[in-house]
Amino acid sequence: MKDNLSQLHATQLLDSINQSRTAMRAAIRTYSGHWYLWLWGVIWLGMALLGQFLGIAAMSFLYGLVLIGLAATVLIGFCVRYFMR
Repeated sequence: MKDNLSQLHATQLLDSINQSRTAMRAAIRTYSGHWYLWLWGVIWLGMALLGQFLGIAAMSFLYGLVLIGLAATVLIGFCVRYFMR
């Protein structure tokens, strides 16, 4: 089954993708979502490294990392709400 896109349709689809990307970036920037992404990305990386190097012994540290992440998430939310707007 061949489905050829016309040049106009392809251009419209690419424009739609670009508009969606721009809107998503604006939404993340507005609510400081990038801070949450960095925070949890670092925490997940830390969890993976702990698991790799400590094995099952890492379980006791993982809960600590999650608690630190939750506290940092609340702190980011508080700062965004009261200081960055």
